[in-house]
Amino acid sequence: MNASEVTAESLALIGINGPDIFEVYMWGFGSVIVFWSIGFFVACVVRGIRKA
Repeated sequence: MNASEVTAESLALIGINGPDIFEVYMWGFGSVIVFWSIGFFVACVVRGIRKA
């Protein structure tokens, strides 16, 4: 087997499976959405303060 080949079986040998990849992906996506929401909220508050 080439060192450059990555298969589901080779990932399973080191303990990486589909649900683990999905969980990490969703944590990353969720953190991006959370920090975007915080930034959007802060921007709205700053815009409201500047208009007042």
